[in-house]
Amino acid sequence: MGNKGPHNSSSTRSHTLTPLQVRILASVTVGVKDEEIAEKLHISTQYVKNQKDIFAKTGTSSSLQAALWALTNF
Repeated sequence: MGNKGPHNSSSTRSHTLTPLQVRILASVTVGVKDEEIAEKLHISTQYVKNQKDIFAKTGTSSSLQAALWALTNF
């Protein structure tokens, strides 16, 4: 998949995601609800919902955009 726009600088951005952020993003991408992600990863639901760092690191501003970014870049 070639470059498709400004959100496709995955070579630098994806490497800055922490392992936990990658797991959260992967779960969001397949439609897992925040509560289920939190339970599975043993973290708070609020922590899952408040992942502004994922948005900043992926150049997105919502969970949907971040999920689409992940589908394109991983």
